[in-house]
Amino acid sequence: MTKDNKQDELNGADIFSDWENLIGSPTPSQKQEEEGLSLDNLMTDGGETYWLDELTKTNLSGMDLVALDLIPYYVHDFKAEYAQMKTQVHIFLLKLAYAYRNDLRVAGLSEDQIDELSKGLLPMNWTVHLKYPVAYGGTITAHNFVLMPHHPFHEELHHFINRQIVTDAGVMNPATLYVPTPKSAVYVPFASNEMPSKIIHFQTMGDAK
Repeated sequence: MTKDNKQDELNGADIFSDWENLIGSPTPSQKQEEEGLSLDNLMTDGGETYWLDELTKTNLSGMDLVALDLIPYYVHDFKAEYAQMKTQVHIFLLKLAYAYRNDLRVAGLSEDQIDELSKGLLPMNWTVHLKYPVAYGGTITAHNFVLMPHHPFHEELHHFINRQIVTDAGVMNPATLYVPTPKSAVYVPFASNEMPSKIIHFQTMGDAK
């Protein structure tokens, strides 16, 4: 195995170091800052049309743009969610290596790298992304995951989301979050040049799949 193909073990601490962003919750200090915000000071934008247009300026082609509603008064159980995340990611990777083998090949993974997925080993620069944050109705289950390159695509996806959360007035949880969402369990960069022409709305948590 060459240095370029070195595998990184899925150990939780490394993969989920961006935990607050992943599950969609501000840190305690951010929450305190949010409580002091005035609605008059919040940064405004053009709503759905604005974020749809902003997505076309990114490299995140082949994705949907999904509008998710914040669950009122949602309280995280971070310990339980973290443990569930580790378990469900291993289930996801085990299935991925068999059910999405062709997609993984198209994405540029070698046969050895694909086989290593079932052992919980991620190729360098690939990460497991939770499509919908739990504070916005996402579930910590295998169907809510996608395997994608961390740089630049996963970074750019979170930058798009963080622009809605980190405003000129401080950190907030907007009532509606517009989330770029890969259409498959494996995101293949530039497999499609298509950008969404409309926003998909989920009315209930059960619809967010």
